[in-house]
Amino acid sequence: MNEAIKNFFYPATICVAGASSKEKSIGYELLRTIKDYGYTGKVLPVNPKGGNVLGYECYLTIEDIKENIDMAIVVVPKQFAEGSIDSLLKKNVKSIILITAGFKEIGKEGEETEKRITEKIKNAGGRLIGPNCMGIINSLPATKLNATFVAERPEVGKIGFLSQSGALGAAVLNSLRDTDIKFSHFVSVGNKADINENDIRKFWQDDENINVLTFYLESFVNGEEFIKQVLAGEITKPQIVL
Repeated sequence: MNEAIKNFFYPATICVAGASSKEKSIGYELLRTIKDYGYTGKVLPVNPKGGNVLGYECYLTIEDIKENIDMAIVVVPKQFAEGSIDSLLKKNVKSIILITAGFKEIGKEGEETEKRITEKIKNAGGRLIGPNCMGIINSLPATKLNATFVAERPEVGKIGFLSQSGALGAAVLNSLRDTDIKFSHFVSVGNKADINENDIRKFWQDDENINVLTFYLESFVNGEEFIKQVLAGEITKPQIVL
């Protein structure tokens, strides 16, 4: 099982770079959702003003964190994103979620920055989810992680759900109260600069907590590989792809 991908879903420690005391901001809502859902690991928030946010004492910089970081979530403004990721890579963080928007989806300049960030992470042996995504959920009791800014409380099931669209992903999460849908894992992949549907599908195939694989996709990074994985018998679990 890929260790970097495993740390996205099963981290013991999380760094939130861009934690905020400003209500309704993504940095605040993400931290609140992690807290309210009952994450069982340790949260290491970073805010340049320091202080206490939602009961968590904030570090002034990423460099101030002395503990090992299994997974980092970056929600800083776009102009600070690359610097934050540089700091995380210096601390040997291999699993990074970049929620911040304003990259490939806005044009050439954003695309160049996204490519540069992705190459840095890959060269350091790490993996990236995003950018321009809404985060990740693991509903299993041993982890209890809702690292999104959608304050829902999904119940435990055996479904893995990947959404390329943040809006559709949020709509599904917001509809859970009115349905009987339950899942173990949810991931929003955003721009798919690195981690994509093929990576996640292979991981879920090997994860005994997932029985059914579901995907909302707006593009295939490698459609031929997506089909070949099935034809070669690498993916045997039931799948639903929209």
